[in-house]
Amino acid sequence: MKNFRLQRTILKSRYTNAREVAVILSLLVALPYCIFPVTVVSAQQTYTPAGIQSGPDIVGSSFASAAIFNPADNTVVVTGTTYGRFWQDRVDEADSSPGCFLVTARLPEVHHGDIAWVDSGKLSTIAHKEGCSSIALRGSKLFLSGHADTGGVLEELRNSASIVPSTQYGMLLDMDYDGGSSRVDIVGGRVLQDSPVVFPVAVVALPGESEVYVASMATDSTVDHDYSNEQLDPQRFFPYGSKFHMTVSRLSLNGARFQEGTVLNTLDEQWTKPYSTKEAGDVYVAGMIKLSNEILVVVGSTTGYGGGVGGLVDTGPDMDGFVTKLHPVTGGVPVEPGNPKHQGTVRIQSVDGKDDFVAGVCHDEYRHDPGHIYIVGSTSGDLDRSGSAAAPRGYLMKLDFESLQPVWTKVLAANAATTTIANATSGGRPSVRGVSCVVTPDGEAVYAAGVVENSGVLPLSGTMTSFGGKDIYVVKYDTVDGKEGFVRQIGSSEDDEMAMRGGLLTDSQGNAVLVGHTAGSLYRTREESEKAGVSDIFLLTISRYDGKYQFPIEHPEYGQQVEEDVESGPGSAPQTPEMSGTTMNAKAPSTTGSDSSDVLGLEKWTGLTILLVGILTSLLLVGLLLARRSNREVYTSRNQVLDYLHQFDVEDVDLKHSATGGWHCSYTNGLAHGINIRDGSSSSNDDIVAGPSQGFGLLPVRTGGFDPLTTPLNSSTLRDSLFVNDDSDGRLGRPDGHHSFGDDSSADRRHTAIHESRRSSTRKTRRKKLDAWGREIV
Repeated sequence: MKNFRLQRTILKSRYTNAREVAVILSLLVALPYCIFPVTVVSAQQTYTPAGIQSGPDIVGSSFASAAIFNPADNTVVVTGTTYGRFWQDRVDEADSSPGCFLVTARLPEVHHGDIAWVDSGKLSTIAHKEGCSSIALRGSKLFLSGHADTGGVLEELRNSASIVPSTQYGMLLDMDYDGGSSRVDIVGGRVLQDSPVVFPVAVVALPGESEVYVASMATDSTVDHDYSNEQLDPQRFFPYGSKFHMTVSRLSLNGARFQEGTVLNTLDEQWTKPYSTKEAGDVYVAGMIKLSNEILVVVGSTTGYGGGVGGLVDTGPDMDGFVTKLHPVTGGVPVEPGNPKHQGTVRIQSVDGKDDFVAGVCHDEYRHDPGHIYIVGSTSGDLDRSGSAAAPRGYLMKLDFESLQPVWTKVLAANAATTTIANATSGGRPSVRGVSCVVTPDGEAVYAAGVVENSGVLPLSGTMTSFGGKDIYVVKYDTVDGKEGFVRQIGSSEDDEMAMRGGLLTDSQGNAVLVGHTAGSLYRTREESEKAGVSDIFLLTISRYDGKYQFPIEHPEYGQQVEEDVESGPGSAPQTPEMSGTTMNAKAPSTTGSDSSDVLGLEKWTGLTILLVGILTSLLLVGLLLARRSNREVYTSRNQVLDYLHQFDVEDVDLKHSATGGWHCSYTNGLAHGINIRDGSSSSNDDIVAGPSQGFGLLPVRTGGFDPLTTPLNSSTLRDSLFVNDDSDGRLGRPDGHHSFGDDSSADRRHTAIHESRRSSTRKTRRKKLDAWGREIV
């Protein structure tokens, strides 16, 4: 039993040492990665962005209003308003009225490839003004919110007997959507006609819920702004009305299914709540999100004040933003008087007399951080408390969800361009207008995008040149502290704008996807015969890691021009754009003349070389460690065994490595001659004196004729120390208590053992030189 316990102790020690060596080996292998900046070329770093532009359209413009990303088939679905025929399956010469369109674009399946239009269609009737503003996808259901004149696509669902006259009704289209084949079937929907003019802005439909929420602007004013001779984006230029208030509707699917040739009422209205202002102020709804089963969040801007749009305190006639929470079941604003940590609505304002707009809202849809939301917009005041209030500047603000108080605010201002490529906008200072924001799927970054106007240039964007007209921009921020990742300004010689109701998305990897419309040539060359000023839809992607994007084809000389501008400009220019094919990548200027592929190859081989040297160094260190560990392991294990033996009445023992493995126990001093000075059976009255040396060192010799070679070795403690079990064969003792040392056979064996011991003493002496413990034996 003691043998077993001893071996278990030794094995445990060896296991612990082996585990320590494994941990140290892992740390040594990882050491080169910590010390040297090894460049690992991954699929993420080789991501190649892409861009696409619609057209040509010989009839009229198209304006994107919103888009969604469908991760199931890696597509982007875009909606908006079109005056043209590019999105139609058939060309009808009589159809020149604005109408809703729906288009699906497929992103590249791998890191290299092009974006492609998959399917498209115009969803409106002939000779009636219609348009779509927002889109929501819930499984196989697609919902579009929009507006229509009398006689529009859902005319047969309109209640013509309503006491409320309807000049422009709101509509929610309910469609069956098969993303894989891009097949869309209009099942029906719901008409919203609580006011003479209803303009839906945002729609929310979450997976697993039968409810659909619509935020709208409504008014009793039916004034016609008569834009019939112009092709304008209805999201910015409303066809009818003024003095809008906000309404929110809760609708529920009633289970109606698609029937060929029939438009069905598929949504039942549970309630519609108006949220107006005092003093007849305007309310402009910007967006809506649903954070959980308990809270809706609606954002926008207003010149008035009220309990549902920022509070009951009159702050003046200037425009201020608002953020309002709504209970999704009742539509009420949660109020906790006297508790500033729980606010139901808050006003976004800076300086009195300065306009502050909220244009969009976003949150972490994957709920990595459910305690915060983000709003984006523009301010002429001092939202970031920087002390400057000038031309409109874009901003992104992170809010605590409970208190609706800012966590951080990032403001983006434009400088005057040193040069303008074409069509500089005259009149007005450079300004920035924030439009959309989106959080990456991993919750680590948030993008903000918008428009740069009046020939402005964004600092840190890698450009000192305005492209002419309006340009679009995108900025990447860290969600935790708002640290800026990169800034990109992109444009053509004409106006380029973001989709107003949600044109900023991310794909599954967190790369930014921008959707909007352009009157220039971003990704196709316009023919001279095309009608001037016609807007096309564009879609482009931007790498989340380095801000790369496919550069517009309109200015192929721009890369060299910017490089020269930065080299000749002030030394504080932080980044220099380089051209690699049609892809812009902001990098430090090259001093060797090598292109980006040469630099990438050099970084790759440098990294591999450092990695190889690190591995060889690690192996060498591990070898030295194991050599030292083997010696230390011997002493460590030996001490553990001796500590175990000293628990018994045995002192004069020593250990050596056995040739067959394990340990070999040897006796020293008196115990080598059968004397255990700690054995209780020996006489305590006999004096112990130092006797003569007999080749074993100094032995304790008892007076009175004591013979160590004939003293019985019958101590049970001594038997235990010799690792002999109680059921042994009786070589040192019999079970009946009689000892065999008087037997001739025992004597022969004993003398033979002594003789062999002396004969092999020379060999043992030689072994001591190789024995790690030989120098310690007494």
